Amino acid sequence: MYTAQFLYKENNWSTIKDQGVSNPDFILCFGQRETIEKNTYKNFLKYKFPDAPIVIASTAGEISNDHVSENSIVANAIEFSKESSKVKYNCINLKNFENSSVAGKALVSDMINDDLKLIILLSDGQLVNGSELVDGINSVTQNKVPVTGGLAGDGPNFNKTLVGINDDIQEGNVVAVGLYGSQLKVGFGSKGGWGQFGPERILTKSTKNVVEEIDDKKAVDLYRLYLGKDADDLVNKSFYFPISIKDESGENSIVRTILSIDEDKKTMTFAGNMPQGSKVRLMKFNTDKLLHASTEAMHESASELPCNNSLSIMITCIGRKVVLNRRVDNELEAAQDGWENPNAMFTGFYSYGEIAPFPGYIKCELHNQTMTITTITELD
Repeated sequence: MYTAQFLYKENNWSTIKDQGVSNPDFILCFGQRETIEKNTYKNFLKYKFPDAPIVIASTAGEISNDHVSENSIVANAIEFSKESSKVKYNCINLKNFENSSVAGKALVSDMINDDLKLIILLSDGQLVNGSELVDGINSVTQNKVPVTGGLAGDGPNFNKTLVGINDDIQEGNVVAVGLYGSQLKVGFGSKGGWGQFGPERILTKSTKNVVEEIDDKKAVDLYRLYLGKDADDLVNKSFYFPISIKDESGENSIVRTILSIDEDKKTMTFAGNMPQGSKVRLMKFNTDKLLHASTEAMHESASELPCNNSLSIMITCIGRKVVLNRRVDNELEAAQDGWENPNAMFTGFYSYGEIAPFPGYIKCELHNQTMTITTITELD
């Protein structure tokens, strides 16, 4: 496996690293939404690699090896060296389906076979119900194939997001890239690093991703009671105080970010479904714990892989970028500390949601506020 990484910024392309790619199987791109819409980035890629499909998603920040870029596009050309390693991809638009669950089923229904090693999932980040999307996908994969990826971003704007393949790049798209072959080896890891505080509580009144009551108290009032002075600007500080919700097994906790607050109805809308009756706890950030979690995510993703040429795809939440602020590059450095491999390439983006299984599981989940890393390589 060979990879090459290029950065498009201020109308110019530069080469970050090239391991000798000549005829890539596909090109994986992450970029600012406005830069994607200008469409000028394609000329270089199509000239250099005319036969390679280009998969792209808009972001809230681009990751080029060990640096966070903005107002740019990061392109990763991936060329497999083994004849058995193959790529298959599909793109659907959410507007053509009854709901996100049905869309998820249609997206991956033709991709499943015994050689499938991984599905990379890139989804619209605004129109999708991410929880329903992964539920639909899991119903097809039967939790036998890892699915990792994330929801596209639009910086801090939350206006619209773009995903697509080649010239089909538009709002509402969801793309699945299937990787096949006996020589392919993949790993994944997902960690949050958020601290919990206060007692475990019950969601006593909620509908999908909208929560009205926690422990029979208005959710907004409960947050304000616990956060004190920090609650005065709760909407703008929501990234600093997510909530954890236990999954169906009761063994793992998923982080959920507050998206909006309705003061009249006293409801809170989260970035993922919040099933009524679920157990939850309030959360707060600690910079050192967030950075350590990134190291752990990389270790989980790559510790059992050989130190061959590889690509690690980091998908991390816009909320982490906000709270880490000037230390955002430290998150990438901390992640790379989790695997000493001089042949590794790193890429990724800041997202509106991350998709990955819990450690030790195959079933994919929608996460918020996590560092999710997928590492891909080929055996010798």
